[in-house]
Amino acid sequence: MDETVADATQVKYRCPCGVEFQVSANRGGNCPVCERRVSPSALEELVASTVSFVEFANLGRAVANEDPQVDPWVGKQLGHFEIIERLGGGGMGAVYRALDRSLQRYVAVKLIRTSTDQAPEDKKVKALLQEAVAQARVHHPNVVTIYYVSHDQQTPFLAMELMSSSLGASSRRGPLPFATVMDIAIQVTEALRASYQLDVVHGDIKPSNLLVDRLGTVKLSDFGLARRIDLADEEQATLRGTPNYLSPAILRGEPPSFRSDLYALGITLYELTFGTPPQQLSGQSVAVWLQQRSQLSLAASAEKLDHVPRHWLPILERLLELNLAEPFRDYDELLQCLVNARPAPEFAAGRLPRLVAWSVDQVVIASAVVSLTTFALSRQTSLWGLWGLIFMLPALLYGLLSSRLGMGLGYFAMQLSLLDRVGQLPDGKTRVLREGLRTVVFWLFLGCVVALDTRREPVFYAMAGTFWTLFFVDAIAILLPGSSCLHDRLFKTRVVLRRAGR
Repeated sequence: MDETVADATQVKYRCPCGVEFQVSANRGGNCPVCERRVSPSALEELVASTVSFVEFANLGRAVANEDPQVDPWVGKQLGHFEIIERLGGGGMGAVYRALDRSLQRYVAVKLIRTSTDQAPEDKKVKALLQEAVAQARVHHPNVVTIYYVSHDQQTPFLAMELMSSSLGASSRRGPLPFATVMDIAIQVTEALRASYQLDVVHGDIKPSNLLVDRLGTVKLSDFGLARRIDLADEEQATLRGTPNYLSPAILRGEPPSFRSDLYALGITLYELTFGTPPQQLSGQSVAVWLQQRSQLSLAASAEKLDHVPRHWLPILERLLELNLAEPFRDYDELLQCLVNARPAPEFAAGRLPRLVAWSVDQVVIASAVVSLTTFALSRQTSLWGLWGLIFMLPALLYGLLSSRLGMGLGYFAMQLSLLDRVGQLPDGKTRVLREGLRTVVFWLFLGCVVALDTRREPVFYAMAGTFWTLFFVDAIAILLPGSSCLHDRLFKTRVVLRRAGR
């Protein structure tokens, strides 16, 4: 590698000895003080805890009427945490990137949003500490880790794991791939299940509270509205949360429950799937919101199902308890449903196995045609009866058999599977039409033979022209990037190596 290019990509690295220096991202380097070697691979592994690549676009960067450039907390020391820069803020407080000098790593520090000379309200302090306790007791790989909690009444704060981005920023950029949404759904469900087992309901599930680390792991954060299940009935009923993600039960004044978390999860997953929430609540009255919630329907979303499987909307309807759908009994049932619905990694079938599979199908059809022709000739069947036996009966039987199996006989023999573009078996109509187009070259060839034998030259030339046209078009389609045949490109299907259990 050219040294000039390698050295051009410099990142800031903080050594365990406390020295911060620039190092080449491609070549690594040595600490100028302790001479500790930093390899490129180690730099890649440690970059999240030593270098700031944080987006936090979901937090809204600047709170109204505040300039983050003159934030009074930046540069101050809170215990062994040095505030470096403001990442964002909201109604409950502000989040900063801070340096943990005791362990020489960067963390996220959450402070009550107030001036440096004004003590925060007791209610806000209690809420902050409650968030820390609720979040810290859920020790799970899909929950943001709490490192430290300060009980100082003047400057209460909590230090937590520093994440790379949030799903709030991702959802605003448009729909996510379905496989990504399913991975997110499974990870968040596991986090919620772990919370529920510890007697905690989150109370504020939404994309901006789902953070992502550098490895792509989704972690649940912001337990500011979390409640203990066993104390929910004893607490005074107050409406708390983000309106667009609140369930009808919460709007009616009922205490939070695992069903209200499931409802918010359903709204969140819909937003990640289609790029927009299923419903935007308007107005300032809870009664108006409740009326709007009663009119929520996912029927219009059926038009958007070109990139998600057909069974996804029914799962969302169960989460949102729509159309008399049976709700999920618990997180275990939901998790099993999501695991079954998640598309598994597939490996595209190469040209050779597909050619062999096609040849097997043609041999099977040819054998049926020859057998039926021999039978028809021995019975001295009329010409129209012969054509019916040669063309109609084998084609009909083979189409029905392929539709029933979900694949051609050649695919079955070569351990191949037919999938649509979202990883599911195409519907029966698509399979029959695709199989007809896939074998049409054989039928045209057979028609040419019959037309030539019966001396029907116009029919022969028409069929021969169609035969060679389709043959060359299909050959060109196979040679184009993706190696997809004409029928796969038209019906948006793909052939993959069959995996165990499919």
